[in-house]
Amino acid sequence: MTTQQTGSPVFNVMTGTGLDGLVELIAHDGGLAYRLPEDEIIAGARAANNLNKVIVDAIRETGLANDGELGMADVRDLNQWIREHELDRWIRLHGDDEDGEETGFHLVQNDGAKSRLYANNAVDTVADGIYHLGFEIDGYRFLNEDGNGNVSVETMAYWLNDLLADDLVAGSLHSCGTVDVAAL
Repeated sequence: MTTQQTGSPVFNVMTGTGLDGLVELIAHDGGLAYRLPEDEIIAGARAANNLNKVIVDAIRETGLANDGELGMADVRDLNQWIREHELDRWIRLHGDDEDGEETGFHLVQNDGAKSRLYANNAVDTVADGIYHLGFEIDGYRFLNEDGNGNVSVETMAYWLNDLLADDLVAGSLHSCGTVDVAAL
């Protein structure tokens, strides 16, 4: 059994948004601490943190949070931006667990996490579902890294809105781009 150290290197640079809660849940999950070595938990949490950074960058670059919410159409636009600008990085960070080898976020996914969020397993269902944001969408459902149906676009929008609620209200996710006043 391993224990998490306070001030672990995984917490040095985070997004400063509600998505950081997912990283905290991973880093402090008792089930993961019982089953995995600390370096695997830290590596999985770092991958999650970097996926969160891509999500926040995508939101700011696209200006999708400028109206204070993320709807289903916004989630589709986030998916498109990630696929056009960060797909290789996204795939690497998300990782996989095929052929007996785990990489990226998959270092902690399906490895005994016990934390709960939205009446689901916080790591295996919620975080993993959110981290399918960069994979293809088939109709109204995201596909996972293996091409299988996963979280719905509607559920993804709900989870992102809820996790980022304070950031959306505060306007901290607004685009830093210039506004064409004449277009308003």
